[in-house]
Amino acid sequence: MAGSSTTYWLYVNGVLIGFGTVRSFLTDALKKAGGNIGYGIAPLYCGKGYGNELLRLLLQKRMRQASTKSY
Repeated sequence: MAGSSTTYWLYVNGVLIGFGTVRSFLTDALKKAGGNIGYGIAPLYCGKGYGNELLRLLLQKRMRQASTKSY
C-alpha cells in the first residue's frame, strides 16, 4: 500500500484552478514532513476561498478513507 494516493482536480466553470492529493498511507518521512493531504491553487485564483473549499472537500475524502479502512 506504500505510495497509495488519489489526486483530485478542482474545476470552476470548466477551468482547472487547482488540485489536491489524499494519501491513504504515510511513510516515516511523510509522517515527519508532509501528511495525508496536499493541495495547490493557481495563483490567479488565490485569496478567493477556493483553497479553503478544496481543503474542506479533501478532509471529507480522508475521513471517509479512515472510517472504511479494514485492518
